[in-house]
Amino acid sequence: MLLVVDASALVAELLRERGRKLLMDARLELVITDVQWDETQHELTRRLTILVKRNQLSATTANELLQTSFELAASNLILFEKSSYEFLGTKARRRILRDPND
Repeated sequence: MLLVVDASALVAELLRERGRKLLMDARLELVITDVQWDETQHELTRRLTILVKRNQLSATTANELLQTSFELAASNLILFEKSSYEFLGTKARRRILRDPND
């Protein structure tokens, strides 16, 4: 099954054990744009930093989770560059009224 993922959904799933298992499911073909992947990396790092500051995770655990998440994503995501889908932008923005940058 082909699924296009955005940064917020990917970050949420990477933070959950259940989500990381789901991302490894061979039946799924997960596609993400380069822009969304950059946002995912930034947001995942930011959220893990917050969890460490709140003492909800140790720095070591957060670093391990970050590394594991990046490796998992890199091995299970199909990355598309903006230039390969940019021409579809107008049509896509009409379909996603709440967040035109998604």
